This record gives sequence, structure tokens and C-alpha cells, in this order.
Amino acid sequence: MENFFTNPNIDSSKIECFMDDAAIIQLAISGLMMEQKSSHFETPKKRLEIFLSSRELSENNERLNAEICQQYSRDLCAGLACMSNNQTGYPDDMVKLENDIEVSNRKTSPTNIGLYLTSIIASRDMQIMSPEGVDSSINKVLTSLEKATTDQGLFYNWYDTTSGDVIDSPNGSFISTVDNAWLAAGLITLKNASPTHAERSNEILKKMNFQLLYDKDEDLFYGGYNPDNQEPASWHYDIFNTEGRIASYVGISNFGIPHANYHHLSTCASAKDQITPESVDQSHKSWGGSMFEMLMPTLLVPEEELNPNLNDNITKYIQNQIEYGINNDDGYWGYSPCYSPMGYCEAGIPGLARKEGGYGTNHVITPHAILLSLSFIPKHAVEVLEKLKNTYPIYRDGYGFDDSVNLATGETAKAYLSLDQSMSLIAICNYLSNNGGIRRYFSPELENMQDIIYSLGYHQSELIQQTN
Repeated sequence: MENFFTNPNIDSSKIECFMDDAAIIQLAISGLMMEQKSSHFETPKKRLEIFLSSRELSENNERLNAEICQQYSRDLCAGLACMSNNQTGYPDDMVKLENDIEVSNRKTSPTNIGLYLTSIIASRDMQIMSPEGVDSSINKVLTSLEKATTDQGLFYNWYDTTSGDVIDSPNGSFISTVDNAWLAAGLITLKNASPTHAERSNEILKKMNFQLLYDKDEDLFYGGYNPDNQEPASWHYDIFNTEGRIASYVGISNFGIPHANYHHLSTCASAKDQITPESVDQSHKSWGGSMFEMLMPTLLVPEEELNPNLNDNITKYIQNQIEYGINNDDGYWGYSPCYSPMGYCEAGIPGLARKEGGYGTNHVITPHAILLSLSFIPKHAVEVLEKLKNTYPIYRDGYGFDDSVNLATGETAKAYLSLDQSMSLIAICNYLSNNGGIRRYFSPELENMQDIIYSLGYHQSELIQQTN
């Protein structure tokens, strides 16, 4: 039996104990026991049922998972520190390795900044960064945000990480709803997690005019607007299962957006459509079928605890990603937008997408998509990550996982996105914490939303299972 756990930092006796308990599940989920003709392993559906019945960790498994994830977190934290600019404190959007030389694209987005601030708090809580390092890193970012060019307190799409200046787009200026929502979410998390920085965070938040981003007639958020002529985008965020739903949590809890917005996030093709039997299956789907669309908001919002229907929604979504990997990629899974060996790509599976055909996968797996599921399926998530790590040259000390691997070619991206690194670090913090992790700093903001979150009802329908 192949040992997928060859990390030199892990005690071999613990590896043996872990593998004894987990081997059957690992082999079943990756399809490696097909040569054993037991009726229990004849179908992907049965293998998935076995996996889902084994979500609970034994004490030894939990300890080993924690040790592995702690190593991941230390490398992720070191990588993010390398990606942050010493002057502005902003994280570079991407760093590539070219002939072993780090090359940065020297730009960042409000989402990158918001998640980076949150990841600093995660690093503090996991005792990876010193108090002095935490304070210095946060102060640099807050100072840059206070100086940044904005429109009524709302931030532009891209900023130069060296100067802090707005980067002009050839297609004209744009202010994105989802970008500002994730920055606001990071600032809200920071103010609740660090009293030292609460006042400065609040001052930035108070200037953000979220009403500009909201269509009162439709009770939906615009995609954003052009600050040059104040024209809103022609489209709205009208699907629940996207990373954009963070705008509803932030807007309703902090910026006076009406509760109606949350219910108007669609469970069918459009928020105004009547729900019919034909549209029921849409309720579990995202736009492109990617993992981060579904799970990114759960980094801050414990949706599975606030509403059993949302727990069902999340579980089915993860199941289908895994099922697709069993049928198409030798048991590997984790499909989400990432930087691939061929450049940036959007990855998602067709059966989870409203977009025709979904984003597609091209056999590209991104580790951050697996880490996003860590709190939901910790044992299997770590097993798949360790198998990736020991099969492909995808892990680097001081950075962590490359952003992706193409399973068809075996080539890795040799690139790191600060967004994906931050999401990964926050996901690990949530998993390792026994008191709510990062979520405990954001959840208090949702007190006035608990009833409406609980009342959101998803139709009880099975997702279309992937069998191709």
C-alpha cells in the first residue's frame, strides 16, 4: 500500500496509526481499490457513501491532521509575508517563479487586501506571527487604505502595491461590489478582532457608501459601477451560491441594505422568476460550478450552523465536486478559478453550474479549493492534499502549495495568488480553532440577520450526479 504521508516533519508512528484508520476510505474515494471486486466498491456512489460515513476524526487522526495543517499554515504565512510590499503593506496579487526568481505583478485588489488583513488575524491567532509583526503589518495596510483614492469611500478595482496609486484600466474605471464587500468584511473582522485597530477600521468603513452599489428597484446589488459617469453595471448579483453573497451579509449588517436583498438572491434563473419544478435543481448551483463560489463566504459566515438547509446545500456541493473527481481525475478534486501552468483559468464542474457547461476543468486542480472544505471534510481534504504533495512537485517550503497542477501533464503553476493563499490560511485557522476561528469575529455582525438566514429555504432536491 502506497504511503501518501511522507512529510519528514511527521512522526512515522503517527503516520502508521493514521493510515490504518484512513486507508480504506482513501483508497475508496480515489478509486484505487477497483481491482478488489467487493460489492462495496462497485460504484462511485457507493464509494462516496462510504467516505461520507467516515467524516468523524479519531483522536489520532485529528492530531496528525492538526500537525500537517500547522505546517501548511506556517509556510502560507511566510509566503504571504514575502508577497506583501514593505512600503504600502499591500499583498501582490500574484508572484511567479521564473528560473527560481520571484516575479511579482505589483498590483492588488480590494478583495486581496480584505482577505490579507483577515489572514494576519488568523496568523496571530495561530501564534505564527509575533504581536509586533501583526501590528506593523496591519498598520501599513490601514495607512495605505486611508490614503487611497476612492469614490465616496469605495475602492477601485486595482492599486499599485508599490505606490498605492489606482491602476487605470484600458476599459475605463470600475468599482466592484464584490471587491468592496470583501474589503469591508476584512475591516469588520479586524475591528472585532483587534481593539487596537478598531477605530481606524471603523473610520474607513463609515466612508464606504454601499447604497451606490444597490439597486433599490430590484432589491439586488449591481455588479458595480463606473465612477467616471456613475453608471451602474448592467447586471446584478442574483444567485445565492456565489462569493458575491458576502455583499448581502456585509450590506445588511452594516450599511442599511434591506433584508429583502437576502431573500431575493435567486434560487432559480432570475430573482424575479417563479420557482417551478423545472427550476428546483438550480437551488444548489453556482454560476460556474467552482468551489470558491460556494465556500468562500463560509470562511466568515457559519452558514451550515445557521440554517440546516444551507448545511445540506454545502454538503451536496462538496459531494459533487468529489464525485466528479472520482469519475474524471483519479479521485483528485478541487475545481476553482486559479492560475494554471497555461495562465489564469476558471475551473468548475458542469453539474454544479448554471452557466452552460460550467467553467470546465481541463484537469486542473487547485489546492485552495480543497482547503476551503477543510472544516467540512477534514480527513479526506488532508489526504488528497498530501497525495498531491507526494505525487507532484506542487509544495514549496516558505510558500506552501503552488496555485494549481494540471493532472494531464503533471505540470504545476509555479505561481501563488495572494487571494488563494489567504483563503487557505483562514480555512486552516477555522479548522484548527476550537472556538469558532476567524468566524467568531464576523458572526456577531449577523445578529440582526439570524432569523432571515434561518428562514431561507432550499427545495429538498438532489443535485444532478456526475457520471461522465
